[in-house]
Amino acid sequence: MGEKMISFAWPWMLLLLPLPWLISYFTKKDNNEGPSVNINFPMLSRVQIAYRSKYKAKYQQFRWEYLLLVLAWVLLVISLMRPEVINDSAIIDNKGYDLLLAVDLSRSMDAVDFTLNGLPVSRIAATKKIVGNFVRNREGDRVGLIVFADHAYVTVPLTLDTASVGKMLDNLLVGMAGDNTALGDAIGMGVQVLRKRPAASRVLILLTDGQDTTSHISPMLAAQMAKEAQIKIYTIGVGGQVDAELLAEVAKETGGRFSIVKNINDLELVYAEIDSLEQSIAKQKVILIKKPIFYIFAFLSLICLGMVYILRPIGVNAAYES
Repeated sequence: MGEKMISFAWPWMLLLLPLPWLISYFTKKDNNEGPSVNINFPMLSRVQIAYRSKYKAKYQQFRWEYLLLVLAWVLLVISLMRPEVINDSAIIDNKGYDLLLAVDLSRSMDAVDFTLNGLPVSRIAATKKIVGNFVRNREGDRVGLIVFADHAYVTVPLTLDTASVGKMLDNLLVGMAGDNTALGDAIGMGVQVLRKRPAASRVLILLTDGQDTTSHISPMLAAQMAKEAQIKIYTIGVGGQVDAELLAEVAKETGGRFSIVKNINDLELVYAEIDSLEQSIAKQKVILIKKPIFYIFAFLSLICLGMVYILRPIGVNAAYES
């Protein structure tokens, strides 16, 4: 949300401000005589009597009637200008990517061979840290999550709620999808999810630390399906037990890139590179939310007019009323 500001829908009404003085000037007579108009409010007369002794002297001394009439007219003119409180709200016209993250949860991801802040951590802990940061930076994109081991599962469908994807990523447990590695099934599942999306920007980011052992579909056949569906695959190998040649071929087939990482700095650099290569293009538009407040000034103007009657010397009113 932007900052609040006050604007006027009819600013040209300000031209009415000198109107009473112009009327007074052009209708003024030499003998200062002319018709007078008085509106009687019987109920306010009682209030006037109650305030007479307290305010009569002060009223006569400082000519409160004239000042209140001027203030009432100014407030009325401001009301006629239709003041509005405006909130400018920025809205993203989403042109983002469809990013699907495939994370290996086989038993080997429990291996403790990474270092975070000087302390040894497991591969899955390092993955959660870096991938979580990557997800939170992709506001405006649709992000989904696939986990795989013996089989591949869609844990989070594609969504604009990147915060929920990050939370689900933090809750992943090694072994929850089995013990082995089904790379081909993970790619095939990614194709099945992404092919339903518009073809402009479909991206699958696959992270694994093992070799394909239990897939029902070969990784290269799945990669060919991804290519036909215009899906770009980035493959990331963690540790030294990956099938680097296969992962490189899968990435090359789909126009993506293959990276192998051996420490948390490498992993962070890989996701930073992907983030820079797959930048979303989003247009921003601003919607003005207007709240009229003219009635406040109209109400204050009426209060001033009421005060004129209440504070007017009682003798004057009596003369008018007679």
